[in-house]
Amino acid sequence: MMGEGAHLVFMESELEDKEVSRMVKIISEPRQRWWIGLTDKDSEGVWKWYNVSTNYTNWGDGQPSNNGGEENCVEINKDENDHVYWNDISCSRKFWFICEKGFL
Repeated sequence: MMGEGAHLVFMESELEDKEVSRMVKIISEPRQRWWIGLTDKDSEGVWKWYNVSTNYTNWGDGQPSNNGGEENCVEINKDENDHVYWNDISCSRKFWFICEKGFL
């Protein structure tokens, strides 16, 4: 959990993902990475938003890859063509983050 009642963003639908992607396209340079609240740290390959399973994903090509066996967190990334996608990556990396306020 983040401070002041905020948490890493959830995107449980295409509509929510499009809104976050629109924001990332505006504020982000190519290859700038942002944390979102999706993880499989509790069970490999079972992706959840803070213990809530999801049916919606927007993985980039070849993702999730679990490259090296330690990719349990998810970043949202914008490529050089302005395409926004999700990528699993090690939770120890340091990136910007996208938060939202509201109920979990």
